[in-house]
Amino acid sequence: MRHHAAHLASEAHRQSTRRYPFEVHTFEERLNTILDRERHAVGCIRNGLAAAVLATQHGVSQDLIKSILGGAAGLTGCGGIADINQISNAPMFQQLLQILAQNVK
Repeated sequence: MRHHAAHLASEAHRQSTRRYPFEVHTFEERLNTILDRERHAVGCIRNGLAAAVLATQHGVSQDLIKSILGGAAGLTGCGGIADINQISNAPMFQQLLQILAQNVK
């Protein structure tokens, strides 16, 4: 009985080892896809913030900034990444915009 159990365990290990490169390849593909999406999201947020700071520096109203960023998001593939209405109303975001706008001048 022990021999049979050891044989089954050995066979299971051999089969899992045989599939291992395929599973790693699939994992790497998934990881790269996730990382690409994260990089894209970070780029969208960074570029949106930079545009908002520049617009604020030039006296553009927040409503117009939100409208422009909302329209640009759809054109650049950044739609749905962040809700500009929630972000722009956050006190921390308002403070950050003011600080960055002052430092850019």
